[in-house]
Amino acid sequence: TNMPGRAKRTREGEPSITLSALGFCGADDSVEPLMLAAISAQHPWVEWGVLFRDDKVGEPRYASLSWVERLGEVNSARTMRLAGHLCAGHVDELLQGHRPR
Repeated sequence: TNMPGRAKRTREGEPSITLSALGFCGADDSVEPLMLAAISAQHPWVEWGVLFRDDKVGEPRYASLSWVERLGEVNSARTMRLAGHLCAGHVDELLQGHRPR
């Protein structure tokens, strides 16, 4: 399950970029977390990005809190690559030293 594009050199002989993960951003309620886990098991270099923004919770690309909890349960063994993308006020909270809600 090697990540695509891991060539050592480009055609011109210059060093290529080596990626450790490829992210898919906007995982939401439209996809079952078990499906994401199955894809992750097959392709461990895939990273799932979850967007957090208070005024968009539950909208497309912004998961509901219950979906995020379900994702956490599915990933209890910590085998999936996950990234939280903090939007709007969550960024300010973090920079002020507060834990995002």
